[in-house]
Amino acid sequence: MDVQLSRRLENLPPSATIAMSTRARALKAQGAAVISLALGEPDFPSPEEALEGAIQTVREGKTGYPPIGGMPAFKDAIIQKFAQDNKLHFAPENILVGNGGKQLIYNAFAATLDPGMRLSFLGLTG
Repeated sequence: MDVQLSRRLENLPPSATIAMSTRARALKAQGAAVISLALGEPDFPSPEEALEGAIQTVREGKTGYPPIGGMPAFKDAIIQKFAQDNKLHFAPENILVGNGGKQLIYNAFAATLDPGMRLSFLGLTG
């Protein structure tokens, strides 16, 4: 059975982020000293406290989809972190949790920009 994909995919360029990450990994494998800023993936293991929190959440049966803006307890932890470490104060409605920077940037642009808008404050046109 042949599967035909959308024509849109035929014109979709490869991800520049993935290409940069692949290149950085290849160079590292060859022994090059590389600091890759491509994916935003940390170069350190997840903190034990975060791992234990994730395990506890699963044990409590909290495995469904979270609220769109993020779990209230997680948002509270983010608020506490910014207050303690950065002396910045936010309300829960000012915090959005997403699954990555690209998604959050896309969401912000999709929510605020329309085709043809001029972004003169950035020196850009859309």
